[in-house]
Amino acid sequence: MVKVKQLKLRIFAQFLIIIAPITLVLIYQAVSDQRRTGAIEKVVQRQRLSREAKESFESFVTLGADAVDTGTTASTNTTTPQNTTQRFSFWIPMG
Repeated sequence: MVKVKQLKLRIFAQFLIIIAPITLVLIYQAVSDQRRTGAIEKVVQRQRLSREAKESFESFVTLGADAVDTGTTASTNTTTPQNTTQRFSFWIPMG
């Protein structure tokens, strides 16, 4: 009876020694992948927003140059800076 208990304990110990490190590594990899995914999503979002800001600024500059040439401003020219500022205001530090 004692040998059976020792055998069960030995099997359980060997199971822990083999399976526990593998399980910990897999958990670590899953957590790391989750962090990387979140970071990549933020980078992609910022890249998209920066591209939109660049295009908006280019449009603003073009319309501004046209306004200088013609002497009048188009209605879209006056709304472009406000729209851009509102859309990207979360990048501006508060305080």
